[in-house]
Amino acid sequence: MIIKRMKWLPFLLLCVGFNAFAQAQPLAIAYPEYPPDKNKPVYYKLHGINELYYFVPGATLMIIDYFLQPDVLTVEGLAQLSPSDIPAFERDIIYFDTVAAHRADIWTDGLNAGSFLMSGAVILSTYKDDYALLTTAVVYAEGALLTLGITEVLKSAVSRERPYTYNTDLPDAYRLQKDPTSSFPSGHTSSTTYNCFFAARMLNDYYIKNDNKLLSAIVWSTAATYPLVTGYLRTAAGKHFYTDVLTGYVIGASIGLLNPSLHIYKIHTLSMINGNYKGMR
Repeated sequence: MIIKRMKWLPFLLLCVGFNAFAQAQPLAIAYPEYPPDKNKPVYYKLHGINELYYFVPGATLMIIDYFLQPDVLTVEGLAQLSPSDIPAFERDIIYFDTVAAHRADIWTDGLNAGSFLMSGAVILSTYKDDYALLTTAVVYAEGALLTLGITEVLKSAVSRERPYTYNTDLPDAYRLQKDPTSSFPSGHTSSTTYNCFFAARMLNDYYIKNDNKLLSAIVWSTAATYPLVTGYLRTAAGKHFYTDVLTGYVIGASIGLLNPSLHIYKIHTLSMINGNYKGMR
């Protein structure tokens, strides 16, 4: 139990560190001294002490989760599980080939890791602008912490048995493997979806012009499809039910879209004096 909870501690400390660093920076950091693309009048801005408030919900949920005790499944508990307790449209998931399930599990780990690399690449792409780099990193950390907090608290509070625990054709040792009561919601799906939607939002706002509808559609469709594939493979691996995956998708997508909105700074008027750009008014 302690190991399960402590594995998130480095991430929590990293998020808090990002926020502390942001608070230590001068609030008067200027935006780049060049006129932004008139077709994309959007920047992201940190809001001083308010950033601490944005971190509080996620950090609080992680602390709550540390003390939550999910149900412990035993051999006796396995005997009480019945497929009839599962909604009819999800019962087929409990029956699967273990070799194919293992491959699907490996694929989902890779896809999940890839989504983190995706977000990291988008954040690092702003390295030429110190303010944008800091802002994007802090916004990402806030949303990632909240996604993780909601997911982990639900896992511990609901303590839903994973699909493989219902399969009586499998040995008890397999049915009791790693976190058997952490099915709802899917953590792989929530984190992958958050990363994809966050990356798409940043790419769309920073780099894609408003009139480039095709490129924007490609980015968003990729962001929406990538985690769907991850979720499907989680069910193929026997790790999650459809509703676990759907809930994880909604959590990740909602935070990936809404959290950046709290930091949008729109430029309504550009001041031009003698043909030179003089900043935002």
